[in-house]
Amino acid sequence: MADGRDDDTAVNERIRIAVDERIRNTVNERLREDADFLQMHGIENAGMTIVTAPMDVQIIWHGVELLS
Repeated sequence: MADGRDDDTAVNERIRIAVDERIRNTVNERLREDADFLQMHGIENAGMTIVTAPMDVQIIWHGVELLS
């Protein structure tokens, strides 16, 4: 830690985690909006499956992976 590199690494890791969380939250919010839009227009089961996990979002449409 004498040269401050370990401190920089810790700060960079915290920034990376915060950015990852922000991206994941934004994507999840958008997916909820899209699902609400589809339901509002009577397309409740359009063959779309949305799978979210802590660091991963997948969209599968009629068995085809659109986003991973």
